[in-house]
Amino acid sequence: FLIPKNFAKPATEAALKILAQQKEKTGHELAATERKYRELLEKLKTIVLQFKMKVAEGGTTFGSVSAADIQNALKKQGIAVKKDWIELKEPIKTTGEHSVKIKFSQELTGEVKVAVEAE
Repeated sequence: FLIPKNFAKPATEAALKILAQQKEKTGHELAATERKYRELLEKLKTIVLQFKMKVAEGGTTFGSVSAADIQNALKKQGIAVKKDWIELKEPIKTTGEHSVKIKFSQELTGEVKVAVEAE
C-alpha cells in the first residue's frame, strides 16, 4: 500500500544514502537556525524598547502596547520576530519598565525590556 502510493520506498543502498544526506542537510540547517536565534537572544539583552503614551491621573495609559507594537519596534532594531513568538498575555497599559518574553523555539526563550513613559 505505501510503496505504490509513494509514501515509502524500499530500503536499497541508494535510498539509504540519499536519506542519510537529507538528514545531514537538515541537521546543518537546524544548527544554523539555532545559532541565528542565539545571536538574536544576545541582542535582545541589550535592547530597551521605548514607548511614549498619554497618561491619565491614575497612571494608566490612554492606549496600550500590543504584541504588534513590540514586533514593529524590534523590526526597527533589526530583529525580525513573528508576532506569535511574543508572549504577551494582555497589552501593556501602565507606565514603567516591563519584561516581555520572546519564544524562538521550545528551548530558546529570551526577554526584551519595554519601557512605557508618559508624554
